[in-house]
Amino acid sequence: MASLCKEVASRRSSLKHHRTLELNEPLPDLACTLPPKATCDQLLSNYWRFFEPLFRVLHRAAFEEEYDSYWAGNTKPSTGFILKLSMVLGLGAVVHQDLAESGRIRGLAKSWLYAVQWWLMGPMEKTARSLDGVQTFCLAVLLRQASSLGGASSISTDSLLKLAMSVGLHLDPDGFSVYGPFERELRRRIWHTVLELTVMTSLDTTLPLLITPDDYNCRPPLNLSNADFGPNSEEMPQARPSALGFTDSSTQLLLQKSLVRRLYAVRRMNGIQKPLSYEETIELGKELKMQSTYGGASCFCIDHSRSRQGRTPRYHLARKTCLECCQIVSSHAAGLTLPQKVTDEFCLMAIRGSGLFKGPLSQDVIIHLGLEVVTQLEEERDLRMPGEPATPTSCADPLIQMSRAGRQPLIDTLRHILGQLRQIIALGQPSCKRYFLLSAAMVHIKELEAGSSNPLPAAMSQLTECLQDCSELLRLASADVSQPVTDSDPAWSDEASPDWSDTLGLFGFDFDLLVG
Repeated sequence: MASLCKEVASRRSSLKHHRTLELNEPLPDLACTLPPKATCDQLLSNYWRFFEPLFRVLHRAAFEEEYDSYWAGNTKPSTGFILKLSMVLGLGAVVHQDLAESGRIRGLAKSWLYAVQWWLMGPMEKTARSLDGVQTFCLAVLLRQASSLGGASSISTDSLLKLAMSVGLHLDPDGFSVYGPFERELRRRIWHTVLELTVMTSLDTTLPLLITPDDYNCRPPLNLSNADFGPNSEEMPQARPSALGFTDSSTQLLLQKSLVRRLYAVRRMNGIQKPLSYEETIELGKELKMQSTYGGASCFCIDHSRSRQGRTPRYHLARKTCLECCQIVSSHAAGLTLPQKVTDEFCLMAIRGSGLFKGPLSQDVIIHLGLEVVTQLEEERDLRMPGEPATPTSCADPLIQMSRAGRQPLIDTLRHILGQLRQIIALGQPSCKRYFLLSAAMVHIKELEAGSSNPLPAAMSQLTECLQDCSELLRLASADVSQPVTDSDPAWSDEASPDWSDTLGLFGFDFDLLVG
């Protein structure tokens, strides 16, 4: 019986292996496509500094031990390590200062990502059902968004969540004696990273969130740095009190404090049965603000973006909070000085990333600042006496003059962002929606300032000019690459953003006037 079992198992394994080889693996020699060690060292350093503090995926000492062994040629690297390394290098390239080198690596990263997706979802899916697989998947989700590689991020994170649960990350590892101290702590870190990615993506896409706190019991990670423990640790040290200093886990733990409330907030905001009322939004915002300004800002911004009732006194708090948050985020646009060289890594991410990585260049920031200026102008128009001229120099009302002085920095910020968006298109990144939207909004604002009672024709005319301008910019950019840029390119549409014709409706634009 035993010999027959072994024979059946052997034949089964051989047949599965034969069938697997019949399929075309996207990149069978991925390791051969990696850049030289000196470049890899720089990219890895970029990753540790920029991504790992927020998204805890890898244990630095453990990964670097495997990394050093790989370059020394001591042992044959595992498939999981090579795939993780390729994703890490792709992420490091996003904030790499060398423009040419960054572009070359990010081009390779597309092929690496295909190989990772094949490994995760293809015929070898069972081998990816592991801690290595979850780590690789987390890095792949981050790379897709950080490099604007397109695709449905909500589908990716939903699959990531299910993969993480299939390997038991949602269950607290203390209940399983098979895990040692190191793996227990690593599993907790990775699980909360999976939750963070899931919540952020659901918030960004406005799609339903498919998990609640009742679905997991995995406790938060300990407040420890990587140097405090390692793969050979026989027991975990005591967690450091948060008041005694910053650790590698401090940022993740700060976010974790508000995680349960953010899960609830996103579920309610994206749900269709019981949408959040304004009163609930305010109360939830207060709770989140006490735990983390991150969550409170997000909640208020979403509420304001879905409502054009900011002029009602009842909504003043939401409008004020939304404006303050957007001003904080948009202030980072000052570091963008294209076409001069950009050295700020946060700005590099905003240029090259999508979704949550757009930062000061995000469509949310543009919409909120633009709506605030338009709302102020409409309020100012309502304050004028009948027949009173609307030119800036004619009004002697000190309140209106103060209002105009107060919104000028907002207009200056929007004008600067508009110029940077055009420069980004000229660099060959065909993300045009925000440029169209902001161009039309700026003309709309200019017409309102001049006292126009019907600014829409001028705004729609500006959209037509923007289309012509973008067409020429993209033509020039495509002449510098081997493949022309087309609207089928994933970066053409801003991932996880609503249709821009609907967005223009917030400003009263009729998209049919443009295309009709």
